[in-house]
Amino acid sequence: MAVLDDRRLWWLSGGLVFVLLAGLSVTAVGLLRLVGTFAGDPTPGMVFSVVVPYLVGLLVLAVVGIGMFAWLVLLLARHASDEFESRRLREVSERAAESEVVKLLR
Repeated sequence: MAVLDDRRLWWLSGGLVFVLLAGLSVTAVGLLRLVGTFAGDPTPGMVFSVVVPYLVGLLVLAVVGIGMFAWLVLLLARHASDEFESRRLREVSERAAESEVVKLLR
C-alpha cells in the first residue's frame, strides 16, 4: 500500500502525536499553576503572569496541531486520489488489452 510507504506520513503522524501530548502537558501544568496561584493570596499580577503564557502556549499548540492535522488530511487525500487514478488507468488499459485480443481473434 502506497500510503504506508510514505515517510512524510509517518513523521507527520508522529509529530501530531507529539504536539497533542505537549498540549496535554501544557494544559496540566497550566491548570496546576493556576490552582496553586489561587490557593494562596493571588494578586492580579500573579494571575496575569500565569494565565497569559498558558493561553499563548495553548494557542500556539492549537495552531500547530490544526496545521499538522490539515496537512495529514491533505496527504491522505492525495494518496487516495493517486490510488483511484491508478486503478482507473489500470482498468482502461485492461479494457484496451481485451479489445485488442478480441480484434486478434477475429
